[in-house]
Amino acid sequence: MLDFILKASERLDYYVKKVLVLLISIILLITITQVTLRYVFRESIYWSAELTRYLFIWIAFIGGSSAFKEKAHLSIDIVKDWLGKQSRRLRIIFAAVVQLVIFVSMVTLFVYGLKMTVINAPKLSIAMGISMSYPFACIPIAALIMTIHSLANFIGIWRDNSA
Repeated sequence: MLDFILKASERLDYYVKKVLVLLISIILLITITQVTLRYVFRESIYWSAELTRYLFIWIAFIGGSSAFKEKAHLSIDIVKDWLGKQSRRLRIIFAAVVQLVIFVSMVTLFVYGLKMTVINAPKLSIAMGISMSYPFACIPIAALIMTIHSLANFIGIWRDNSA
């Protein structure tokens, strides 16, 4: 079961990176098309700004889950340096507590993000007329991915401690 979570975390991050490349490519294509149409043909795509905005929100949330997996988020070096001078046991306990707090936060974000997605389902976006549940769906999806990454990090801490 533990190996399954570790493999799921790795596989999820692999696919998240592929989705990020796809979303960035779509934004680039829409933006180039919009600029070309506006300045060359004096026409405009009325929904391009809205779609670009929603895709950017997805990139931010999903990209945050990938950054969490890679441990690329900002960290407080003072605490890390201070704990480096303390016992190994204290560092492991601190890392485990941090992962537990992150896990609980992500589960909470998942639950409330899911509620927000359902509540906003009947509302429609202004330009495209799509359900607002699509932009809001990035919240529970990213929270679920980060929950799995948090479990994998916790397993890594536990395995490093038992070795």
